[in-house]
Amino acid sequence: MSKAIILSRVSTLKQDLQQQTDEVIKFATDVGYQKDDITLIEDKESAVKLDEEHRLGLIELKQKIAGNPGLYDCVFAYEISRIGRRAEVNYSIRNFLKENRVQLIILKPYIKLFDKEFKIEETANMTFAIFNALAENEGYIRKERLARGKTKKQKEGCYIGGTLPHGYTIDDGHKIIVDDGKAPMVLKIFDDYVRVGKSTSVIAKDLLETGQICAASICSGAGIVRAILKNVAYIGGRPAYAIYEDSNKSKTGKRQSCNIYPRLISDELFYAAQQKMKENRRGVKTTHKYTYFCKGLIKDSRNGMTLSPKNSTANYGTRRVTMSGAYNISIPINVIDSFVWHLTKEFHVKTGAEVTKALALDKRRKNDLDCTKLNHARKTLTRLEDKEKRIQERIVSGKMKEELGDFMLKALYSQFQQCSETIAKLEEEIINQKQMMNKLLNSLQSNITVETTDDEKARYIQETISKIELTRCRCTKKSDGKRINLTGYFVVTYKTGRTELYYYHSHKHKIWDKDMLPVEYEYIERFVSVPLRKYRAQNPTSEI
Repeated sequence: MSKAIILSRVSTLKQDLQQQTDEVIKFATDVGYQKDDITLIEDKESAVKLDEEHRLGLIELKQKIAGNPGLYDCVFAYEISRIGRRAEVNYSIRNFLKENRVQLIILKPYIKLFDKEFKIEETANMTFAIFNALAENEGYIRKERLARGKTKKQKEGCYIGGTLPHGYTIDDGHKIIVDDGKAPMVLKIFDDYVRVGKSTSVIAKDLLETGQICAASICSGAGIVRAILKNVAYIGGRPAYAIYEDSNKSKTGKRQSCNIYPRLISDELFYAAQQKMKENRRGVKTTHKYTYFCKGLIKDSRNGMTLSPKNSTANYGTRRVTMSGAYNISIPINVIDSFVWHLTKEFHVKTGAEVTKALALDKRRKNDLDCTKLNHARKTLTRLEDKEKRIQERIVSGKMKEELGDFMLKALYSQFQQCSETIAKLEEEIINQKQMMNKLLNSLQSNITVETTDDEKARYIQETISKIELTRCRCTKKSDGKRINLTGYFVVTYKTGRTELYYYHSHKHKIWDKDMLPVEYEYIERFVSVPLRKYRAQNPTSEI
């Protein structure tokens, strides 16, 4: 004999499945199924909040029927709402069962949906449609009732959910009140920051030492202090919290707290703290005392570590510590900066026109692609506007329920807003691309040979060179029949993908190509190490 599936569902974890499951099992055994032939699918999940593809119970139902053709011939459910509270979900399951020739029997009210030839009976179909609409409407009513209850609790000052800010607690009546034990700490934080003039780090240090907050360090404690200073809950507002995606932990937006908090801080004190934080906020550093041409470009070929510039030694260098010991790698700033600037000038003089043309072509292709996306987004926006008009006409004419229409319009407005934001972003990108193309068409080669500042030289190098991989090794090579001691070698990789190998000697400021032919370049002494500075001060006539 074929087997049957019993689908049981409740909306929350607090509800019990046992009663409805027992009644359906009793009915199934009464019509001839053995208990061993009955498969239970029980789930505690919302039929209103979740779509069909996210309902675990329905997913399991489909997998069992589709994965075992002919094994199951009937699905039992206590009510239509146990399948779903959305019309599209229930009709989708009905069609799926019909395609797989599986009977559907509902107990309350009794509905046997298909006849022997798996055609839908008229009476059963009408009953199914009526109770389907009732189940859907009941879901909307319940949702609105919950929203009204939450709004009522908000107005009464009751706790709705979430983490309470410092200084608040919940009383026996489930209302949010000021915590007399923790509120003085919040008041002291505002007072110390605004009136006393302490920094957030000093305040955090005091709180950590007195055990009033728990943090791993003063830095993280200062973060807690800043969060308290910025929290609008203390002036009776509703704070907003960031929303993150589970997949990549990226911020996707903000949601406002459901709780309404009693006032703890005066408006004058709160906004004085905001103004002071704004004045104390340090922006991104835009000016630098020294300009290093190859900053961020030079890598250790053995481990990929970036060599950092150090003014006191006039070197790009790094120190690496391993289990076997520690070792350094470095190269003089003056040598590598001067030589790479020489390479950059040569590159733009010889191939600048081709590079500029290729870059401009790439920008033009991206611009064309953005224009295509923009046209598609505008068409989508037009379709959404037409769809909105049709829905509103159906609501006015009475062909669609107002609740359902409002629900569809709300979803439509969300799509409309997203589409409008996409259009604005694409229009801005297209304008920026055109400006960049105009700059590229002016060509770098016409400006690079002219006398430029250190900042401009650094910018040209960063736009031309992708990376420089340095290997420091004591070795000897022959050049013009002579043996030359070398400090090491480095590989220059251009943005175009081309690579070049060069050998160098740090103290002699000399560089050779891969064939050990000397390369002439202008050596620019921009940095002097501290020891050399002292030596020159003691020996003014020395040429070192």
